[in-house]
Amino acid sequence: MTAKSVAVAAPSDAHRLFSDRARALLDERCIVPALPAALGKVCVSGIGGSEGPARVHAAALRAAGINASFVPVSGVPSEVADELRLFSQNLSPNACLALTAATRFSRRVLVTAQAPADPKVRRFVDGGGTCVFHPPATELGLLVRIVGPTIATHVALGTSPAVLGDRARTAFERGRAIAATIDAGALSGSVAFVTSGDGGERAFGLRWKWLETLGVCDPPIYDVLSFIHGPFQLWHDRPMIFFSLRSAGDDAALWAAFAKVVRPAQRVVAFEATASGPMAWFEHDAIENALLCRALELGVGHGTSWRGVGEDRAMYEIGG
Repeated sequence: MTAKSVAVAAPSDAHRLFSDRARALLDERCIVPALPAALGKVCVSGIGGSEGPARVHAAALRAAGINASFVPVSGVPSEVADELRLFSQNLSPNACLALTAATRFSRRVLVTAQAPADPKVRRFVDGGGTCVFHPPATELGLLVRIVGPTIATHVALGTSPAVLGDRARTAFERGRAIAATIDAGALSGSVAFVTSGDGGERAFGLRWKWLETLGVCDPPIYDVLSFIHGPFQLWHDRPMIFFSLRSAGDDAALWAAFAKVVRPAQRVVAFEATASGPMAWFEHDAIENALLCRALELGVGHGTSWRGVGEDRAMYEIGG
């Protein structure tokens, strides 16, 4: 049985579990630990819900002028870099594949919610690795992780839930208002995330959360200007919701033009953030949480059990 195949509540409890965690996240007051300064070429990795924070961190390092790249866990054993930074909330066997290869790097950092006393963590530290710990210790009952990836994104950006809490709470209420205008049929259909500028990499975690929570589609991520070069033609006559990830300072004319090309069977739902750049992600995350709460309330989604439970063993246990 895999780590994610243990359901601890009845299917009808999925909405309660998700809603409780999303609201707890809005009240989170933890001060996240700081990551050490990066040295040399940096390989950043993560898998599942941890891939989103890892991609955000790699993008933030590049923006700071550091030679950093995101590498899938499967590629870590062959990566050539000075430093490995691995994001893994609860150290799945697959994530341990990267830990096994960590000795190849002169410096190793693990960002995790796993307990310091865990044998895997102790071996990593005893081998010269550095651990950065963040809450929560566990998130059982749902396939998707809600609190951990958001807190890990704070670690990735060096921000704090206590500082951004008011913006996230206000964004969650905006999301609730949006959710009230979308029915179950639309929430169970196709959606896509549309970004601008450097927002594409940051949107990965939002896409993954929609995928893991509902299991109804794998949302693509499109750049707003690139949309008409292929995606527009692909979805031309199909129903679709486009979530536009808008931030303060965006070119309003660009988003207005995008809204004009959307077809009658489609809809643009704006995730409006009052912050700009990477900080906008936390508002977009809160808005998405509100929509997913509503979807689960309407009976859309995996619930506390999901297709394929136990059938992923051959892949999931690689690295364990």
